[in-house]
Amino acid sequence: MNRIMSSQRSDLIEQKLSQHTSFFGIKLWILITASASIAFLLAFIVFVSLCFIFHRRRCRQEPFRLRSKLCLPLSRIPLNNDRRHNPYNRCPEYIESGRISSQVGWSSAHLPYYTRSFSSTTSSFGSFTVFTFMEIESVTDGFADENLIAKGDSSMVYRGVLMGTVNVAVKRFFPIYQRYDDNDFITRAEMIANVRHKNVVRLLGYSIEGDERALVYEYVEKGDLHEWIHGSSGRNQPLAWSKRMKIIQGVAKGLAYFHEDLEPRITHQYVRPSKILLDYHWNPKIILAIPSHNDSPMNSTFVPSPNNLDEKIDIHCFGTLIMELVSGRVCVDQSSPHVYLVDWIKEMVVNHMIVDVLDPSLPEFPTLKELKRIVLIALRCVDPEIEQRPKMGDVIHMLQPHDLLLNSNAIRKPQKVTRSREVSRISIIGT
Repeated sequence: MNRIMSSQRSDLIEQKLSQHTSFFGIKLWILITASASIAFLLAFIVFVSLCFIFHRRRCRQEPFRLRSKLCLPLSRIPLNNDRRHNPYNRCPEYIESGRISSQVGWSSAHLPYYTRSFSSTTSSFGSFTVFTFMEIESVTDGFADENLIAKGDSSMVYRGVLMGTVNVAVKRFFPIYQRYDDNDFITRAEMIANVRHKNVVRLLGYSIEGDERALVYEYVEKGDLHEWIHGSSGRNQPLAWSKRMKIIQGVAKGLAYFHEDLEPRITHQYVRPSKILLDYHWNPKIILAIPSHNDSPMNSTFVPSPNNLDEKIDIHCFGTLIMELVSGRVCVDQSSPHVYLVDWIKEMVVNHMIVDVLDPSLPEFPTLKELKRIVLIALRCVDPEIEQRPKMGDVIHMLQPHDLLLNSNAIRKPQKVTRSREVSRISIIGT
């Protein structure tokens, strides 16, 4: 009896499932199967989307963190918190004082996107490598004198070789000139390491053991811009106008990245030729460093989460940099009748002698239109009215070449005796 009843129920269920529904006459069992499949597919898509969103957020928060089982957690890094602070600390410039070599710079050729440790005792943290001090000594051949690039007030910079093939620059701090405790030093180093731009010197790693602290940067072949404008390198091989314009555009892109694209935003606060390095292809790279104890705002290397005033300071420094590249003069020269470069450029423009601001060592002169455009951009950047200074994004747009089909006659290089007379009638307004 039970078998008969179960058979009848099965037949009834099968009959109902085989019935045609009002939805395009599709059988009920087909409709149920299709609905279940669609529901499962939607649930799978939602799950995959959530995983993707979570992964993207995690990557944004930790954009370059290496996920390796060999990484040493930060909590296991040996720290020395018994550090004495000197109230008279002062941060060195990379190569601001005591230049050792004008031809040796910092930059590395073709580094891998992720930096790998070169020994089993080196541990990766964030986007860079945590080196032991023994490894730093090995990289620099025991801080050999022949590897010394530059010496500042509170640090020395050495050339080193990483993994036997990659050139690096190692900045070793003097123990007495320490400003931050270990955790602050690591935090600021990580902030610099996460700044990734082709016009910014890349921080590859750091070392912190006891009183020893060091930063490891990529090595830039042609050294700092100061040597190529005001030093022996520039005198022996003056930079062509096209190279100077390439440098101006590259620095502008790097600063625009700091101000507008990076999160959190930063400002450099001390943009000058000695803080800009040149690679083999004459691409400029801005140096970011950790400031020391007594750095004033004007000497600070970078400021996180800046306000509008901080950005305008960078823009003023950039305008002064343009003037140095155009004229070949330093921004402040106590031995000159015109001490301040900005004031001298303004005076020359007012007196309709703009051609006379050109660096006389230029191999060839630009067009008058090009010269006027670049000088006007520089003058806008150093406007005394802070709010009138343009943003770096606007500066990049202004630096783009315009009216290329118009008159492109280059400025001729007249004799020194007659030059001022010939250009005295030239005005900054008009062509």
